[in-house]
Amino acid sequence: MVESGKLQEAGDLMVGIAEEFPKIPERDRIFRDGAYQLAIGGEWSSAEGASKAYIKSGLTAYRGDMVYLLARAQEYQLRLHEAAKSYAELAEKYPNHVRAVTSAARSERLAVAEG
Repeated sequence: MVESGKLQEAGDLMVGIAEEFPKIPERDRIFRDGAYQLAIGGEWSSAEGASKAYIKSGLTAYRGDMVYLLARAQEYQLRLHEAAKSYAELAEKYPNHVRAVTSAARSERLAVAEG
């Protein structure tokens, strides 16, 4: 599906499976990968929804990744205040995440831009 350019379809399918089947093996990864497929396909609103659903589900293996994706989705939708908060959350709650330092800086820049 991904190779044929059907990123949204693949992402929707993966997120749907992760939401529908809570005991499926590798649920965390399927959820995360589906959300990222939506983002790669430019479906920022859907990626944001998937990120929020992942966080609400109580899954933890990729929570830092999903907070980062939430921030990116908010930023791409020009909801800069929300994005700044999400980037700050990543930096504060997941200081060892690969994107923590850049997220802290981005949070600051967005907060200044918002006034």
